[in-house]
Amino acid sequence: MATAGVEAFQKDDYTVAVDKLERAYKMLPVPSIGLWLARALAKQGRLVEAAERYTEVGRLPVSSGDTAVQESAKKDAATELDALTP
Repeated sequence: MATAGVEAFQKDDYTVAVDKLERAYKMLPVPSIGLWLARALAKQGRLVEAAERYTEVGRLPVSSGDTAVQESAKKDAATELDALTP
């Protein structure tokens, strides 16, 4: 599900991306999926929701999956949140 969401994002189909990533994130709330979801929300102009998701990603524990990928996602979320909020 998350992979399909990222693929939709990369094809600029943000509606499908948000749908798939939301469902994936509900099943597995990890930083990497949350980061892609926040990006898709931002692309849709849903900036408040994107900011909330970026913030949430920064608070998530790194307890499953590839630790390096999850830590990188948390750092990217913080950087993107700073860029989103002037």
